[in-house]
Amino acid sequence: MAQKRKEKVKRETRRQAKLRRKERQRERLVLIGLGILVLAIILILGYGLLHQYVLAPRAPVAKVNGTPIPTAAFQRRLAYQRFLLQSQLQQWRELQQQLDPKGENPFITQQVNQLASQVNDIEGLSLQVLDQMIDEVLIRQEAEKRGITVTPEEVQQRIYQFFGYDPEAAKATPEPVTEPVTDTQAPPTPTPMTEEGFQKLYADYLQRIAKEAMGFSEEEFRQLVEVEILKEKLMKEVCKDVPTTEEAVHARHILIPIETPTPEPVGEGTPTPTPDPEQVKQAEEAAYQKALEIKKKLDEGADFAALAKEYSADPGSKDKGGDLGWFGRGKMVKEFEEAAFALKPGEISEPVKTPFGYHIIQVLEKDPNHPRDEAEVKSDLENCFREWLAERRAEAQIERHWSVDKIPPQLRQPARVRP
Repeated sequence: MAQKRKEKVKRETRRQAKLRRKERQRERLVLIGLGILVLAIILILGYGLLHQYVLAPRAPVAKVNGTPIPTAAFQRRLAYQRFLLQSQLQQWRELQQQLDPKGENPFITQQVNQLASQVNDIEGLSLQVLDQMIDEVLIRQEAEKRGITVTPEEVQQRIYQFFGYDPEAAKATPEPVTEPVTDTQAPPTPTPMTEEGFQKLYADYLQRIAKEAMGFSEEEFRQLVEVEILKEKLMKEVCKDVPTTEEAVHARHILIPIETPTPEPVGEGTPTPTPDPEQVKQAEEAAYQKALEIKKKLDEGADFAALAKEYSADPGSKDKGGDLGWFGRGKMVKEFEEAAFALKPGEISEPVKTPFGYHIIQVLEKDPNHPRDEAEVKSDLENCFREWLAERRAEAQIERHWSVDKIPPQLRQPARVRP
């Protein structure tokens, strides 16, 4: 009996050992499976983080003739542009609270609504920013071809202007007062910004954009200033044929209107009758004869300015003795322009008929190379450069890889601006 019992115990022990081996194998397989699963999760998360923080930011959002625009740079620029719009919106809202709390001023309301729309249309803004960055690459490429450069000193000077700092004024020493102070002295001149004041203002601005514009850096800010100066220099080179002077005359005139009687309407809802041709003819003749009388007085030596103040119907010039200032071709109606440019300095025209009536014109000065209006020249230069840039854009090899995913999640949230 004892022998049988021992054999039975041995068989159970072998069976238990075999079961334990199988259990350990299962546990090992489970642990291996869990390890593989954890490793897979780590790899997936790691790749996601690698893609989000390393690969995606370095991947270009566009390429311009082979030059990449990194996604991270695009995102920071987008954040900076939105920051600028938010700042403008805040300023307009504060102005509205001060001047128009009830929202009755249509101009202020329009500005506020327009800026608010731009701030919250992040997709539209992102496309605008991408277009700007593409144009800036084209500008840099063309400037490099033409040997156009910008020095660090030029960038610094422009930054001074941006913040309203004049280093020379800050260094100037006030002249000692040698005359006694009186009750009627002129108001004090505003104190110029000091270098310390500028440095603090500049540092505060850089700190603010770094915080509110996804780390937009001082280097990126200076690059923006640099490309703006490059654009100005390139514009002068590309658009050097835009005229800055023109043939112009300095003239004055006396306007005698044709006072045609206006017929009374026959009844409500009926068309207004046309003036009687005979009455029109009589009115024209009366105006012409009046103009001839004034011309005769001028020929006899009467003062032009005095007669203009007395007889001219032009409200914009009569109180100035009829003086129209300088003007070039294309600024006046055809009949007036032809008569004025045909006169010599000092000459007075016969009555000249235009849609406004009869004019008596005297040319005071003529200049074949008179400086054009600065605003007009600037507008023509900008139009010229815009057309040139559009041509370069059409010729360039531009790859766009923009998608909504390129917009950072924090910028997709509605803008928070104090009401």
